[in-house]
Amino acid sequence: MPLGKAVADQPSGATGQNPAGDTQLVLAAQTGDRAAFGALVERHGDALFRWLWHLTRRHELAEDLTQETLLRAFTRLSQFEAGTNFRGWLFRIGHNTHANWCRSRARRREEPLVPGNEGGLAERRTGSRATDPTAHLEEDDTREHLLALLDGMPADYRQALLMRVEGELSFKEIGEIAGVSEETARWRVFKGRRWLEERAREQGATGPA
Repeated sequence: MPLGKAVADQPSGATGQNPAGDTQLVLAAQTGDRAAFGALVERHGDALFRWLWHLTRRHELAEDLTQETLLRAFTRLSQFEAGTNFRGWLFRIGHNTHANWCRSRARRREEPLVPGNEGGLAERRTGSRATDPTAHLEEDDTREHLLALLDGMPADYRQALLMRVEGELSFKEIGEIAGVSEETARWRVFKGRRWLEERAREQGATGPA
């Protein structure tokens, strides 16, 4: 099965989510039911964390950004329109939270974040989540291989592809979150798939016979 097929096989408008399935929980949470919001976090929190981890490649940072995103979502829950896609809305808040962190880092002139050079932070981390977030992914060797090749992918492509694969968002939702058109979102996912396929071919060409 070619790399990228897990993304390519999804219908262009499908998200893998059922907004109606979240509606009752959202309505309850909007009345102050914390248990209902907790149930929403159970449904969507891990996908949000995996996406942020792949963007930052720092386990503790991804956890912090996830918690900040969920807190913002809870405090702004009254602004959410029940019956629409909760995960898409949550990822939009996560996108803004990550963008704010990037701007803050740039203002502080911290050292650039280089994926894979965090001193084994993820490997040392212990807690409720596995040390390697990809352990939560489906038992699909092709999909795991696809995600393992993400290092070095242009940020716009990686973000869009991960929203498609991890968040199971539609191209329209990806575009809304990234502030681009639906066609641009579709193009970024396509370019991300092509980038992965090229890296896979290069690895195959240089691997053992």
